[in-house]
Amino acid sequence: MNANPAMRRRVSLDEALRRIGDQPDIHTFRSTQPNILTGCDWDRDELIAYITAHGVEDSGPEATAMGHTLVANADAHPLFIEAAPPDTP
Repeated sequence: MNANPAMRRRVSLDEALRRIGDQPDIHTFRSTQPNILTGCDWDRDELIAYITAHGVEDSGPEATAMGHTLVANADAHPLFIEAAPPDTP
């Protein structure tokens, strides 16, 4: 997630699904407090419902460096999603 709205790139649901792949569980994390990351695996269908409802965009460089290239911003604690980078076919 980029704090600068002009630098954000929304990702279509089709692109997000391609980048997430077809595994049944997808790893995610949230920054729930400063310097604390909470990770968990989400059921694929539940994650698809979540990003369909809230939208998804490319993550910023720090989350991308950890392999979490997508982010959904539904509340004060963005959900970073493990996915392939945008240029992966």
